[in-house]
Amino acid sequence: MKRITFLTFFLVISVLLLRATDVLAQNPTPPHSAAALAFQRVWPFIGNNTEGASVAVDAAGGVHLGFSAYTAMGGAWPAYYAYCAANCQNAANWTTTIVGDLGTWGGSTRLILDAAGHPRLLWFNETSISGPGVFQYAECNTACTNAANWTRVNAATTSSVAGSSYFSRYFVLDQQGHPRFIYTDTDASHPGTYYAYCDTGCSTSSTNWHEVQISSAYLLYEFSLVFDSNNGIHLAYRDATAYPDTLGYGVCTSNCTNADNWNSITLTDLGSGAAFSLRVDTQRRPRLAFYTGYLGSGNPANNLVEYVWCNTTCLQIANWDSYAVGLPASYGAEVDLALDQQNRPHLAYYVDDVVHSAYGLGYATCTTDCETQSAAWQAQFVETSNELDASDPIPIQSGCSISSWLEVGHTPVLALDAGGNPRIGYTAQHYQGGTCTIHSDMRLVRFARAGNSTPPAPTPPASVVVDGPAIGVINTSYTFTATVSPITATTPITYVWQATGLTTQTHTGRGTSDTVTFTWPAGATGLKTISVSATNQAGTKSSSRTILISATPIVFNHWVYLPAIRKP
Repeated sequence: MKRITFLTFFLVISVLLLRATDVLAQNPTPPHSAAALAFQRVWPFIGNNTEGASVAVDAAGGVHLGFSAYTAMGGAWPAYYAYCAANCQNAANWTTTIVGDLGTWGGSTRLILDAAGHPRLLWFNETSISGPGVFQYAECNTACTNAANWTRVNAATTSSVAGSSYFSRYFVLDQQGHPRFIYTDTDASHPGTYYAYCDTGCSTSSTNWHEVQISSAYLLYEFSLVFDSNNGIHLAYRDATAYPDTLGYGVCTSNCTNADNWNSITLTDLGSGAAFSLRVDTQRRPRLAFYTGYLGSGNPANNLVEYVWCNTTCLQIANWDSYAVGLPASYGAEVDLALDQQNRPHLAYYVDDVVHSAYGLGYATCTTDCETQSAAWQAQFVETSNELDASDPIPIQSGCSISSWLEVGHTPVLALDAGGNPRIGYTAQHYQGGTCTIHSDMRLVRFARAGNSTPPAPTPPASVVVDGPAIGVINTSYTFTATVSPITATTPITYVWQATGLTTQTHTGRGTSDTVTFTWPAGATGLKTISVSATNQAGTKSSSRTILISATPIVFNHWVYLPAIRKP
């Protein structure tokens, strides 16, 4: 991964620190108010100690969870999949299935849905602390609460260090539904940061998995990975190569199995306990939620949540902007970001405010002007430690005098349903203490939801327009763009492209725009028709245009003779 620098690393850091100070000192904090959502909470599974939920919502409103065992069960450390079709505030509507084994030292279970709503899982399996460990990939296409319907393979073998603390979105699917993930290996025989990928038979044979080293740096962690609608990859990560740790942004726009096509910049320093989450909007522009962490005694930026964005040429630091969201200090640890269909940011985060004795899971959303310094945010608690103590008390153990859910809201993961309603998976940890040595006696994944559980009626495409060149020549590539209206049409959308004399191309899982490239070979001259159909769950629209292909460029060199006019 090529690092973009500006004069020197020192100058880059100096600019970043000046920008951060300028934003915090001079830009007004966006106003925020209390949100009015009523959250319902539930334990999806209480058969074992668990942690690290990963959440996805399908087009019908069904909720899918992936999470890890924290303690052994039946001699194994399961990787779990849980599903609820509707009314997911009711524990009886959840079904949990063991999909694989993490090993004693493994974990980091992550879940993604493909465009059809089929679950894909990735986790790190490690049976010995001395390693090596292996990333394991699993998929299911029907009746996925039946463990027999899952298939799984080893995807990448690595050292033990690589699997630690992978609660971020290091695992994704590209626009064609192909699995991709990024990991770091510290083993001397295989050091560096790797991009792992598979295009076919991904759960049937390990030989179908491949990888490329995108950086020789082996102290990169906490990857937040996302594909845009053109299959470009955007990446946020922690770089612990030097002190202090820094926040990096990387991007690859095409042919990402070639390491030379990856580029990155350093955005800012990371404090102790910092966190970040990356998304891209419908125009393929990066958006970051960033918790600064503890930067040093008296630093006014300590433990604050910032919203960060870039609209163009994002490998230049001058094109990034940010502001502090306006939450109190220590509200925002382990922050996770989601964007709704209007590109408005939503945040889930852990609150650990010792000064004011505030502990729990928080939720915030921007309502207007989100990429300006006058953005309006709303924030609220989803669940506090006191609320969980009241609703789900645990008996005090013999010899102890205190029993409490001290930590509620760890490692939150936020997903939005089709109506923009939040669905959050998180971890709650219970403690016993007082007259006994304080210790944790229970750790469980928890789920919270707000808003109508019935998804809104899907919006069909009203029209699709094809743009592109009108003339061209053989053996030259031409790009055409399809744009669906309205912009609120339900996604994902499948585009089927056809061009005279060429192979049909099908693009699945896309947004309200898509591009295609066609090349006509020698001899294929004449007027060609390019047609596209855009299909979502509610309907289909089609359109076409033409291009005139010639053997050599057409030169318009025609003279028009006008009659002479002589003044009298």
